[in-house]
Amino acid sequence: MQIAFNQIASSYDETFTNSEIGKRQRNIVWNYLERILPADVQLDILELNCGTGEDALFLANKGYSVTATDVSEEMLDITNAKISKNGLEKNVGTKKINIEELQETLFDRKFDVIFSNFGGMNCVEEEVLGKLSKELKLLLNSKGRIILVLMPKFCLWETVYFMSKLNLNESLRRSKAGHTVAKVGEFEVKTYYHSPSILEKKFANNFVVRKIIPIGFFIPPSYLNNYFAEKKKTLNFLASLETKSSNLSLLSNAADHFLIDMELKE
Repeated sequence: MQIAFNQIASSYDETFTNSEIGKRQRNIVWNYLERILPADVQLDILELNCGTGEDALFLANKGYSVTATDVSEEMLDITNAKISKNGLEKNVGTKKINIEELQETLFDRKFDVIFSNFGGMNCVEEEVLGKLSKELKLLLNSKGRIILVLMPKFCLWETVYFMSKLNLNESLRRSKAGHTVAKVGEFEVKTYYHSPSILEKKFANNFVVRKIIPIGFFIPPSYLNNYFAEKKKTLNFLASLETKSSNLSLLSNAADHFLIDMELKE
């Protein structure tokens, strides 16, 4: 997995972060974070699977202290370059971590928020989620929160798109039992799709759900960016629908991603 994400690190910002679809999906997440995180408190935030550091920089610019982690050294190199370029060394530190080995990782503090964006947790199989819940609990301060953005087991856009191409196998790939093999560069990575209800169930012993919102029910998946790149008015309209429907948590079951916000039980 590390080798696969190392390979795509240099092109990730071009293919997703800075793409028209990627920007609009990420804005939905950022708008949510701005609404729910206090602006007058210097939170300690642990980011898992930080990728090229876009979210870490966003949070650091809000005045929060961020520990950005990833399994990919190449991703972290790009993150560190962005940190230096923006003069945010006092706000953001980086650490190489494999979330499957989180229990073996030592931190010098506990955190107020643990955040993971755009499918980082889809590298974790369902049977491990309960164990992960216990590990995240131990890393949090009292009333701490975890905010995760994952891909669910069904995406309406994806099903319609692949069905239109008469590709039944791809249209149903998320709903298959076990894992799906996703192509990351030249490598294959096991991907596990998790429904919102599964996340809620697996974390129920340690966390209570505060909010679930769809990310990409109206906004299409990023692999359709070439088609939509020149249709900015259409994308803006779809993004406006996304914003207006953010309280319809049921749409999360058919979106490209969903955000789940959970608070530590007392």
